Order: sequence, then C-alpha cells, then structure tokens
Amino acid sequence: MTSTKTIDFCNANDIEWFPINLTINGSKKDLNSINHKLYNFVRPDLHDFSDMNLIKARQHLYKTQPELFTHLCVNTKKVFHIDIDTPDYSQGFDNMMFHCPYFKSMTKSYGRHIFIRADSDFVPVSSNY
Repeated sequence: MTSTKTIDFCNANDIEWFPINLTINGSKKDLNSINHKLYNFVRPDLHDFSDMNLIKARQHLYKTQPELFTHLCVNTKKVFHIDIDTPDYSQGFDNMMFHCPYFKSMTKSYGRHIFIRADSDFVPVSSNY
C-alpha cells in the first residue's frame, strides 16, 4: 500500500488525492474496478477531481476499508512528480528525497518518484512533461 508520508504531504499542501486499486505485473499496470458504491463498482477516472465531496468520501473509505486499495491517485495540478528512471541519477535527487515524499518504482529496483509542491497550478507545454 501507499505511504502515509505521501498522504500527509498531500493533506498538508492541499493536494487532492483518492485511493485506487492497481495491479502491476512486470511493466504492465492495470487499473482495477473497486467494489464499492463510491466508485460505482467500476474503475475510477484518474483525472476527475471535480467533486470534492466524493473525493473526501473516498479518502474516508480508504481509512475505514484500506484492503480495497493498493495505490493513490494524486491531482498533479499543484505538485510536480519527478520520475527517476535511471540507476545513475544525480545526488541532488537524494537531497530532494530527504525533504519530500517519494516512493520506489513498482517496476524497477532503482526507480523513484518524488513529489514537490508547486506554488501555482502547473500547466505543461508538452505531453512529455
């Protein structure tokens, strides 16, 4: 399951999140349906953060029924997600991981994902960002 440190970071920085269920098999990732009425018994839309009452209800569901979930979906409008995909990354990223929440890659032993709070809404100029 996901790290409490990531949830604490999101809550402290007003970053929206909700729990999801993901199956990872090698490099293949499958988003699973969630057997609960708050998810309409289907796979959630990972980009839909429009209903804050629903988001809060899903967060509460995570606290009461964590066995339904394996990962978090985070609204990246207020957070930079740095994906380290190489074993020989810069020492500066280790410094970031000391101060910011991160989690290890689910598909690579050396990969890391770091979250950094953005001061304003981030709108990428390319789909590569």
